Amino acid sequence: MTARHRTLTVPKPEIPREILREAVEENTGTKFTFREPLESAAAFVPDRHVSDLPVEQRGLAELCLVLLNANEFAYVY
Repeated sequence: MTARHRTLTVPKPEIPREILREAVEENTGTKFTFREPLESAAAFVPDRHVSDLPVEQRGLAELCLVLLNANEFAYVY
């Protein structure tokens, strides 16, 4: 698993700070767009991402997930 994770590149997701909105002017019916800032995203601190972890820790985590989910494939009395 460690060798596999050495070759993987996991991009970090971008957190949007603003959103592009579309609306219709109610008197004329024309469409317009505007950018709305997301105040809730300004102070947002994201959790650690997979790419922040060392390769050995990512490999161990994947191996643990495989072992924990192995009972789905084995018939146990």
